[in-house]
Amino acid sequence: MPVRRETILKPLWRRLRAFKRERSGNVAMMFALSAVPLVLAIGGAVDFRNASNSERDVQSDLDSAVLAASHSISTASEGELEAEVKRFFNAQQIARSGTFEIDQVTVDKAHRTIEATATGTVPTMFLQVMGMRSIDMTVRSGSQGVSKPYLDILIVVDNSASMLLAATPADRDRMQQEIGCVFACHTHEGPVGTTSYATNYDYARGRGIRLRSDVVADAVRTSMDEIKKADPNGERIRVGLYTIGDYAKKIVDPDYLSAEVQGKGGLLCSSHHPLLGGTKCKKTDQGKTTQEVLLNEKVARLSEDSDETSIFDLSLETLTKMIGRAGSGATPSEPKKLIMMLTDGLISKREWVWESPNKIAPTNPKWCDQIKDRGIDIAALYTEYLPVPWDWGYNAGPGASMGSAGWNSTWGGHMRGSASPSMTRRDYIPLALEDCASSPKYFLSANSESEIHNGMKRLLNAYLSSPRLTH
Repeated sequence: MPVRRETILKPLWRRLRAFKRERSGNVAMMFALSAVPLVLAIGGAVDFRNASNSERDVQSDLDSAVLAASHSISTASEGELEAEVKRFFNAQQIARSGTFEIDQVTVDKAHRTIEATATGTVPTMFLQVMGMRSIDMTVRSGSQGVSKPYLDILIVVDNSASMLLAATPADRDRMQQEIGCVFACHTHEGPVGTTSYATNYDYARGRGIRLRSDVVADAVRTSMDEIKKADPNGERIRVGLYTIGDYAKKIVDPDYLSAEVQGKGGLLCSSHHPLLGGTKCKKTDQGKTTQEVLLNEKVARLSEDSDETSIFDLSLETLTKMIGRAGSGATPSEPKKLIMMLTDGLISKREWVWESPNKIAPTNPKWCDQIKDRGIDIAALYTEYLPVPWDWGYNAGPGASMGSAGWNSTWGGHMRGSASPSMTRRDYIPLALEDCASSPKYFLSANSESEIHNGMKRLLNAYLSSPRLTH
């Protein structure tokens, strides 16, 4: 006798309806049903995270490889550059126990570019259950070798009274002993021995004391030699001079060092200032001279009319308005721009020592953002604020702690997470200036005269000789 279909299905439907109505054991049942996809989802996330970490490491290795090869793009052949990329990358991969290989290297010496592609696989753990034993990955990088764009180098010198500090320990001791102050300020000074001086500055000049501002001026002059090496024909790089203190001032408009510009007329002598030394004079033609001579003259005379204060927020705001925006560097009318800033980095005003010592503090690096937002690079040379622990004014200001400055409430500054509020304001200055610079490699701290000179050269060369990543 044949079995009717309804007879078979009725018990099945009854069991399904009973299962639907059942309320006990639902959690365990649903967990059992969802456990496998949950484990696969979590495991897949772990596998993809591992792949992402591997991609980041390989990207770093490939970037380093193309940048390393870019330094030789002017002298090496295409084959040598390709081999250099592979050699550097493979060495990094061996160190990481990596399995990626260079798939392709493209060298364009005419446009000074190197592009490279690396491929490889990252093994999986959890996704193997689904048959995915590895994740294929491709990483690309490219670099632009050192190019020769049109460039404005804007030298910005801190011209505040704190830069009139005696440059050597011996001269500081001498000034402290003779006039009770180590700064050559433009303030009244009485007789020293049988000689009367109108100001501390006149005293320092009369006694042949070398100031920090003199060292900076010498460093600026040295930097011009480096600029001439980079632009021997004087047709790519223009140089201008600005100061910061009470506010920013433009001292010399940017121009090529060899350009004929309006000078003083008559004789322009290097004996006009003790710093320049000698008696060598250059006869100028109807008030004309070269940009280089004019810059040397102006920077040497900056300290004769220094500012009383260092107000960085106002100075950098006015400087931003003066210098415009950076261009692509493709044409003379669209130059790239670099600020070379020489400063001791301290916001200060003498009256604050007894009125508001909390205001004496490092500059706020956020004030530099308005300049960098215009595409302008900043290189900062910190001419170290030298400690004078015997001076009560120093101990109330630069020598006091960052915590006592109220840096955030007073100037809107935020300390690095690794910095302690107990560190002195002087000790925090280099951290603030490093954050102001466009890159850590564009920051240097210098103390002695030789360090300041070499620091200017190193910063310039770091900027002028650095290849960059393009993608």
